[in-house]
Amino acid sequence: MLTMLFGRKDSVDANDFWKEREEALGTPVLQKALGQVIREDSRFPLWGLFYTTSRAVYFQTFQSD
Repeated sequence: MLTMLFGRKDSVDANDFWKEREEALGTPVLQKALGQVIREDSRFPLWGLFYTTSRAVYFQTFQSD
């Protein structure tokens, strides 16, 4: 289960999360991976999900404590 996605306080099933992403994008998600964006001037690592469609590559972060 994924929690705290998109400001939600309840848990979300991973399959439901990806189904919602595909519906919002209007195209299937082809690949997905957890990753970190490396920036020169950053004290905190920026982790999130990379995912691809036939049209674009996306990176999405989530609220965390």
